[in-house]
Amino acid sequence: MAQNKDTDIAVVGIGSLFPGAKTTREFWRNILNKVQVLQEIPRHRWDWRIYFDEDRDAPDRIYSKWGGFIPDIPFDPLDYGIPPNTLKSIDPGQLMALEVARQTLEDAGAFEKGFDKENTSVFIGSTMGMAELGQRLTARVE
Repeated sequence: MAQNKDTDIAVVGIGSLFPGAKTTREFWRNILNKVQVLQEIPRHRWDWRIYFDEDRDAPDRIYSKWGGFIPDIPFDPLDYGIPPNTLKSIDPGQLMALEVARQTLEDAGAFEKGFDKENTSVFIGSTMGMAELGQRLTARVE
């Protein structure tokens, strides 16, 4: 089968944020060490007690108080050219995506040796829920 150089790709860097891991190396270390990252919902995230009901059929309630939570990530908006006073209007998922893209470029050595920006792409996969702003906009009003 002939190779078409126009469609060749190379994965040269990786970055990630997972429950219990701020980096891909931490994530892999957790896997190798069989680290349990599920935990009771931290109170600083939200108080599960307000919404909890053991009855799975109870309307507008949750029946689990456990989850996997991404650790707090230090974020300096000035590093990304973002005015600090705009942070409240930016979805945290977008900020995390910037951090993962930075990790990926760093892992690829882009900051040390530079790279061809014309032929570079960053692909992001995300399975996050909505942030507080999105939740407010879609919340059912009773």
